[in-house]
Amino acid sequence: MSYTTATLARLDQNSNGTATLVFRYTGDAGEPPIDYGYPVDPIVMPTMDWARGLAMQRLQALNNGKSFVLGTLPLIGTVFDTTTPLPQPPASVFGSYRAASAPFTPGATPQDVFTITGSATRSVRVTGMGIASVQTTAGINAWLLNKRSTANSGGTSAAVTRVPVDSAHPAATATVLQYTANPTAGNLIGSVWSGRVVSPAPASVASYVGRDLDFTRQAITLTGVNDVLAWNLNGIVLPTGLSVQAWVSWDESA
Repeated sequence: MSYTTATLARLDQNSNGTATLVFRYTGDAGEPPIDYGYPVDPIVMPTMDWARGLAMQRLQALNNGKSFVLGTLPLIGTVFDTTTPLPQPPASVFGSYRAASAPFTPGATPQDVFTITGSATRSVRVTGMGIASVQTTAGINAWLLNKRSTANSGGTSAAVTRVPVDSAHPAATATVLQYTANPTAGNLIGSVWSGRVVSPAPASVASYVGRDLDFTRQAITLTGVNDVLAWNLNGIVLPTGLSVQAWVSWDESA
């Protein structure tokens, strides 16, 4: 014997302007019906899932913890479905990612050499970028981090592997590219950073020499597939033996 049925019996309008939904619970072997009331907002009525969830919880309590599975608001007199599971929350569309290039040589008079481009389906928030290089004769190169409002096209590029920081995150949708020949650059909004970065000779490199930018306090948002953030060398004469490594970190959300 157990309580098996939950029915929305009535909606009571209270004198103080509130309302009460009354649920009636009945059993399968002559158990006495039991009514329980739940206060609700009479202007913004709850959903069926909310009502079904309450019904399931009360049935569990009435049956001393018997397990029932839960599953929007019905008309008065509707008998609740107490066997179909409640809808599960949608799968997360949020994730955090990193992408780091292998060493590569940019094209002659390099412009954009490493880019992250936004997504058609998610908002992309860039939280950090880094750049490092070596060259035959040690030097210092002036780098720009440019933001564009239209996508680059052409050039010779290779996709950089996008790695979720948690294996539970969905696949990334932003695009990360490294260029060995200049693309046709998209519309330039401006530079969000500029500075000089030491580029030592390979034989003299004992530890990491580069520049890392942290945007976690105010991330740079890329909205759509025309938003681009790019490491750019501003068309300088390519230093002999220049080899570049770059990385980017970002979040994606709906």
